[in-house]
Amino acid sequence: MTAQAATEASKKMIDNARSVVEVCFNEYVRQCFQSRSTPDPKAVKGFTPSSVKDARIQIYRREVDGVESYWTVVDTDTHKFVINATQLDYYQIFNKTTGFNVRMGKTFEDDPSWCPLGPEILDLEISINGCPRVGGASCKFCYKNNTDKPATNMSLADFKKIVGKFPRNLSQIALGITGVQTNPDFKEMLRWLREDMGIVPNYTLSGADLNDEIFEATLKYCGRVAVSVYETDKNLCYNTIKRFNERSPNFCNMHLILSDYNLNFVNEVLDDIENGKVEGLRNIVFLRCKPVGRASKLPCDMSFETLDKVITRCSKIGIGYGFDSCSCGLVQDYFRERGKPDLIKYCEPCESSRISGYINTFGQYYHCSFCEHVPNFKSYNFLTDDFDFEKFWVEDCAKYRQMDTANNCPCFKILENNSKKEN
Repeated sequence: MTAQAATEASKKMIDNARSVVEVCFNEYVRQCFQSRSTPDPKAVKGFTPSSVKDARIQIYRREVDGVESYWTVVDTDTHKFVINATQLDYYQIFNKTTGFNVRMGKTFEDDPSWCPLGPEILDLEISINGCPRVGGASCKFCYKNNTDKPATNMSLADFKKIVGKFPRNLSQIALGITGVQTNPDFKEMLRWLREDMGIVPNYTLSGADLNDEIFEATLKYCGRVAVSVYETDKNLCYNTIKRFNERSPNFCNMHLILSDYNLNFVNEVLDDIENGKVEGLRNIVFLRCKPVGRASKLPCDMSFETLDKVITRCSKIGIGYGFDSCSCGLVQDYFRERGKPDLIKYCEPCESSRISGYINTFGQYYHCSFCEHVPNFKSYNFLTDDFDFEKFWVEDCAKYRQMDTANNCPCFKILENNSKKEN
């Protein structure tokens, strides 16, 4: 290719990228107008048209049920745009700075249930064991059965090999760690994802082994982080949240296991939030207890009564709250029975092998991190298996997507409506 031809090809690619960005933004505004809602300014914050010139641009081909389509991904320093340029039935805008993410179909009501290109979110485990103890004890809810025994870590080379196999629509990676100092390559993994790959990392920590080096790297490279609160030392969580949010407001959320079993502790934490003992906290995310790992020996039921008490209390305190996708079916039923159907649209059900995926420390892919040891769930190894990603994602994962995982988890009996427990 001559220099002139290369220049013309580059210009054509940039013009195509500009068109993709324009179409995505215009479609978002159009659908907001259609639904009589106001476009969120967080969608465009930080974006400049000149950034498209230096964007990473990738074009992919997909075939689903015999229908061919071509997809374009435009990855700028501040945003990622994805479009099915053939059928125009899939648009995505992700703002790396604000965390705003919207996924659209042809109309406001037509929300895509999965992305044929590949996952937008990946849960990637980089360490097992090597846990720093919190209050002298291991977490009784740990679904991985991790302990403070010597750690097994994913190498930086394997980490890059795995991430490199995914299409560039992959926007966020949640790194599965035990302690922030457990994997010696942790800091470089954060840097490489954000600076070299345009992917926003995040992770959950206890705060037990947080040092200044990882603290600064986290603020520089991560979109957000969450701190788990433990009964054995809740102040460790509170102090870690304060430390992050003093430097960057609303950078850090709280993660808290929720079930009928531990409601008393949940209320204790909510008391502390109401009394101002958790400085800088704006949001709390409740995680439904799953009967796996050490939690398999605990009662994991969550009733409408428990849900009602927690939601009512959070609303009274004025703290933002959310739930993991495993809670979605129950939360939707709760809002429906409480006469609040307008809130159901904010609940996103199980997105496993639809929008997200999970890979463990050994490179094995599973639909989600909780079905790693469930019988009859075939895994693929991204480090050792020779397979075609498109066939794997479009065809091999299709059986799982056909399940009604929003209302009937194929791994655990956790999604039943428990409203009958109310008096």
